[in-house]
Amino acid sequence: MEESISPKVFICHSHKDRATADAICKHLEFAGINCWIAPRNLKPGTNWTKGIMQGLEACRVFVLVFTEAANDSDHVEREVAKAFSAGLAVIPFRIGDVLPNQSLSYFLDTVQWLDATEHPAERRLGELTNRVHALLAGEHDAVILPLGAAREASFYHELRSRQIYRIAGGYILGAWTALRVAAILTPTLDLPIWTMKVVTGLLLAGFSGALYTGFRLDARTAQIRQKPGRLHFILWPAIILFLLGGIILGLAVWTSPGLPDKTNTTAARSLISEKSIAVLPFDSLSENKSDGYFADGVQDEILNSLAKIAQLKVISRTSVMHYRTETKRDLRQIADTLAVANVLEGTVRRNGNRVRVSAELINALNDTTIWADSYDRDLTDIFAIQSEVAQTIATKLTATLSPEERKSIQAKPTENLEAYDLYLRAKKLILVAKVAVTSASIDQPMKNALALLEQSVLIDPKFTLAYCAAAEAHDFLYLTSDQTPERRALGDTAVNNALTLQPDLPEAHLAKARHLYHCYRDYDQARQQLAIAKRGLPNDSEATFLQALMDRRQGQFEKAIQEFNEAVGHDPRNPVLLHELAVTLHGMRQYEAESEALDRTIELQPDQPMIKLEKAAYAGFMKTGDDSAFWSTLAALPPSAAEDAAVLSIRLDFALHDRDWVQAEELIKKLAPGGDALHFAYGGRPVPVKSYSILLSRLRGEKPGLNSEFIGVREQLRARVLKAPQDARLISQLAVVDALLNHKETAISEARQAVEMLPISKDALFGVYIEKNLAAVYTWTDERDQAFAILSSLAKTPFGFHYGSLKCEPYWEPLRQDPRFQKLLDQLRPSAVSAP
Repeated sequence: MEESISPKVFICHSHKDRATADAICKHLEFAGINCWIAPRNLKPGTNWTKGIMQGLEACRVFVLVFTEAANDSDHVEREVAKAFSAGLAVIPFRIGDVLPNQSLSYFLDTVQWLDATEHPAERRLGELTNRVHALLAGEHDAVILPLGAAREASFYHELRSRQIYRIAGGYILGAWTALRVAAILTPTLDLPIWTMKVVTGLLLAGFSGALYTGFRLDARTAQIRQKPGRLHFILWPAIILFLLGGIILGLAVWTSPGLPDKTNTTAARSLISEKSIAVLPFDSLSENKSDGYFADGVQDEILNSLAKIAQLKVISRTSVMHYRTETKRDLRQIADTLAVANVLEGTVRRNGNRVRVSAELINALNDTTIWADSYDRDLTDIFAIQSEVAQTIATKLTATLSPEERKSIQAKPTENLEAYDLYLRAKKLILVAKVAVTSASIDQPMKNALALLEQSVLIDPKFTLAYCAAAEAHDFLYLTSDQTPERRALGDTAVNNALTLQPDLPEAHLAKARHLYHCYRDYDQARQQLAIAKRGLPNDSEATFLQALMDRRQGQFEKAIQEFNEAVGHDPRNPVLLHELAVTLHGMRQYEAESEALDRTIELQPDQPMIKLEKAAYAGFMKTGDDSAFWSTLAALPPSAAEDAAVLSIRLDFALHDRDWVQAEELIKKLAPGGDALHFAYGGRPVPVKSYSILLSRLRGEKPGLNSEFIGVREQLRARVLKAPQDARLISQLAVVDALLNHKETAISEARQAVEMLPISKDALFGVYIEKNLAAVYTWTDERDQAFAILSSLAKTPFGFHYGSLKCEPYWEPLRQDPRFQKLLDQLRPSAVSAP
């Protein structure tokens, strides 16, 4: 009985083709063919991807609903690949004039298609049913190709048959092995970089010989002797492959480094300054394994000293920290990635009051040691060692130090080693937290760092760099989670202490610039401080980054993009820089460049699910209004990542985009224990997650104004505003909640107050978001003319509206039937996106 009702046919479809797939499923099941289709056959609580793969493996026939959406769907590609590996009979049911992309073509060019390109597609469902019946009955040869592609089919059939298939497959396996071995031996034996091109060309040329040999063996059989015309289907591909292999081989030799001016690698390396250097993390050889932070501190101080030399190009700490000594280092590859000619490696052994520092300066382009030395001294001499190493490297790289640079390098940060030790521990916490700022809370690491720094300055009240680090930690807490007068005052004190102790210290002026920017939005004063800092910190990527942030806030977006790229040049593996570059490109609606920047960010942080979702949501959905990439990316996440609060929050937004009220309610319940939502409205401030329940109530046509629970949510948010009265973004969030609760006059007053506190002229980034909230308030308080006035303006403004957001976000629901709304959508729709 179980066998008779088990599914036989798996129906694969994209999220957008669900209705078509359901129709096909109903037609087949009406004909007595039981089908498996998502989400119907997924058991409650089952992991989406795992459940689909299990359903697929239980079936015998795989029907692909092939459309433009399916062609672009990652999860469709995974299911097609699984179907072939599981040996299912595959039927692509094509709807629309679309050809498979390269990945799908690899599989689908070998199977028999069924076209339903002429409307109505339902006319071909009978033929599909007959074909499925035939396949289930074992009549695999009873189906005719629909594309008039007999020649191509003959070639693919020939490749699958007899000796030619086995020989071709064996050759491919052997060629793959040979390429892997060559890839390993090329750097190991220091072979020229064109070696891989030569090997590839030879193997490709040789494949034609393998095909011909297989054909000659099969030609001995009666079947092929009866069909001599088939020779053409083997001979021509063999000739083409042989010629292609010869071209690659010729290009490899022609572009080899042995010939002058013909190698891209040599040309690229010629652009790298001989005075460029990356200081890699030093290896801790101390018996106490917890002393790793001390080795990091020695490396960091040497790097910082070198970064003060204007004639050098020095890669920032964030990028080199990826190359820790516990991983195997390929210095040439590191140098190519970071675009430097030289690297510095070292070890640190700390034993009681003694310290031994060993350093080696290497020309990574030719793998030769320029200089190496060791310093075995008292721990109190650590600052002298760091200074000597930096000055020696400058000499070896023929960089001339100015008197100010030499004085700065030789200066001791503190006379107290205990205070210095605490400072190093705190700096490491701050660095790690800053790199994680795009994906995780930084509150606790920053607070832990501040505790260490407080102890440090208690021991040495004149430790200027410790005050600079404390100011940085306070500023980040103010920026991300604690925008209160008390937190800002703590930053004031730290910055003032630093400048009072050392008014000429560049790091103190950088701290002041950062503080003025983050906490006061005083761009003019911040720029003055930053100009002073940059004179003493010519290689500091953060100074350039801060300049880019200020230019972005003041509406100089193209200049900001240039500066972000400049900062990335000194810190190419810093995910925060790349992420902010992507944000800026998104605001300028440069979606392709944004996608590239996010790809580089994902490469650096592959374990951070939010960045992958951001790419699908912002570089994809915002441009096209199609959320299928978002849902497929979400489905591919591991279960642990899918339950992350940030992931649940963005998933809630997309459930509302799809008007999936049931899923939205479930997600609100999941988020409720944590208390906050991250994406409600546009202010970008965390608000009580039940704010979404108020929105959901209005979307359902209810009147939430008298709901006691909703009134309590409003009071929670109001308490936060009272605690941070200068936070315009938070006030604008409160205004949206009040508008949803039908507190019309209060909502409009709050929203206007927020705009007056932070207008676009003062902040071209967050000022735009506050304007969006004002438009949302007008929308829900039935002030449509004023809402459309703002929407029309923001449709043309950087960081304003995108096609996908205006099309799908629920905050504009009351306006959708107004003809002006469709006109705005038409203005925002990219040319590549067809009208609905």
